Amino acid sequence: MVDRTDDVVSAQGHTRPMKVGLLIDRWDPQRGGAEACLDLLAKHLVSAGHEVHVIAASAREPLPGAFQRVRGLGLTRGVRERRLGRNMTAAAQGLGCDVTVAVRHVEQPTVLWLHGGAHRATLEARWRAAHRGRELPRALAIRGRHRTFVELEKRALEGEQSGGAGQVICPSPLVADELKRCHPNAAAPQTVIENGVDLDRFHPGLRNDAGAQLRSRLGLPRDLPLIVTGARNPMLKGVPHLLRALRQVPGPWCFILAGPKRVRAWVRRARRAGLKGEGVRVLADLPPELLAAGADLCVQPTWRDPCPLVTLEALAAGTPVVTTALSGLAPCVEAAGGLVIPDPSNEPALAEAIARLLAEPPQPDKVRASVAGRGLEPWMEAMEAALLSSQ
Repeated sequence: MVDRTDDVVSAQGHTRPMKVGLLIDRWDPQRGGAEACLDLLAKHLVSAGHEVHVIAASAREPLPGAFQRVRGLGLTRGVRERRLGRNMTAAAQGLGCDVTVAVRHVEQPTVLWLHGGAHRATLEARWRAAHRGRELPRALAIRGRHRTFVELEKRALEGEQSGGAGQVICPSPLVADELKRCHPNAAAPQTVIENGVDLDRFHPGLRNDAGAQLRSRLGLPRDLPLIVTGARNPMLKGVPHLLRALRQVPGPWCFILAGPKRVRAWVRRARRAGLKGEGVRVLADLPPELLAAGADLCVQPTWRDPCPLVTLEALAAGTPVVTTALSGLAPCVEAAGGLVIPDPSNEPALAEAIARLLAEPPQPDKVRASVAGRGLEPWMEAMEAALLSSQ
């Protein structure tokens, strides 16, 4: 990167605008996760007077700053990913960026924001989800593009002196622990900056209206208890186990699964699990406010989630949560009066936790108190400070 430290920080210590390059394969905040968080960071940086450049192979409008399109050509996915990462870094250098921020698959960013955690840990969780919680094999085979992703991550974690990242930011202590296990020789400095949530957008005051809107939208009785799960990847989020566990939960209630692309396939899976059609609704999309505040209970029985936004938003809205110890927000869920089980494969424990919180939910104000210090502004300010210090 271009050395512009003297241009960015004056003698009095006041910060001057940075030129920040945000590196990602595709810019699409509607996907949620890392993409949505990077968009929040970009908007904050622009509002703080910094210059933002989105450097990606594709982008969905609107963009928070200038857009630089780059490509990575090659015969295999692994080759394309390597070339894309290098071309994004070269584009940032050509633009004279003071700082680059990448969320994945880039060898030499100034800051690697590992929103998705260690890629090896992701693959392990997917394997367990596909094999109903069986113990991992001693040597998990990692092939194709995934091998490339793990190698790129390892290279970045070797640190700036070895051609890697200058700093690594973890969105939760769970991710920091993963990196110690998956990359014990990592030399890049690591910092935990826990994700925040928009406390003005999600709050208990929404609950009555959101609940009425959601029930009206689905044609449900006003007093029917609602259980929700947000999952773009239902397998990884433990939804097959949840469907079987729900058979053991006394009714009446309605279960809403929001987010999967294959809606009809998951409706069929629910029926095969023994759930009646009128007791299950599967939606490709649901407004975040209704998902967070419209239900009586949010259930996220994940096989792994570094810092789930759905859980954060539910807690901010005062909705109790059932999750697993494999969620980066498990401590917050417990502090909120929710329940945490070891993993999704213990379906009787999952059913018991759901039934218990439906019968005796904690007060919404207690639930919200667990995330009261994790607002959007302090989160983004901490990220901005990390970028300033990384130059």
